[in-house]
Amino acid sequence: MNIDWQRDKEGLITGATSNVTLKSKCENGTGKIKLEGGNVTYEKEVTPACWKQDQWHFGLKFVGKSVPKDTLFNWTTEGRFGFPQISKDLGVGGSVAITCGSDKKLIGATTLVARLMNDFHAGVSFSRSIKDHENLALEFLGAARLNNDLFTFTTWNHFKRVLSFGGTYNINRFVDKTAMVASFNLNRDKDGNLGTKTFSFIAQKTIDENSTLRVRSDIENSVVLTGCITTKITENLKLRVADTLDPLAAY
Repeated sequence: MNIDWQRDKEGLITGATSNVTLKSKCENGTGKIKLEGGNVTYEKEVTPACWKQDQWHFGLKFVGKSVPKDTLFNWTTEGRFGFPQISKDLGVGGSVAITCGSDKKLIGATTLVARLMNDFHAGVSFSRSIKDHENLALEFLGAARLNNDLFTFTTWNHFKRVLSFGGTYNINRFVDKTAMVASFNLNRDKDGNLGTKTFSFIAQKTIDENSTLRVRSDIENSVVLTGCITTKITENLKLRVADTLDPLAAY
């Protein structure tokens, strides 16, 4: 269960939103129901034991989302596959998905990711409107684990012309882990100026075996700080309390 507080420019709490996630697990897969505000999301993953071998594995994922406020509903059926041991230094995995819904759109998406020497990954993701014959997204991904503590990644969205890069680093001193993500919109306006630039910084600290503190700073036109504490109450229940504020909004 998550609780997120909202504040006004003076820092006063004006309201809160909560979401509840219910999870189930069985021999052949997992299930999840998420209630967030007025939205309902249902996920089901199917991975029978006979679909998993050392040389290959297959799975199915079903996701249904309802937005009562906008009276929208969509359903995604996704098939996943992997061949992790084509050779010692090469593995391949990916997915094929189709999404349909009450908006009468029919969208197909496919993703292919290759693993090179265990520490390097390269992938491509493509989505297209099957009904309108319109290309929606083409994204390239590169990721590398440089050592046991440092992980980096880069993505390029070809149609939107957005470049993102960042990484995570395990400090294990004052904080356990830090992360940074930078995103640049390379489209130009009529005056020749580049689009928006965003930067995000995250620090995570384990308080004890059941609680984690995370602080996130997002910088675009202003600085937005988000702090959250996640506490494990029981084996099947976690509580997450988050607070977001804009310290410069009052000025």
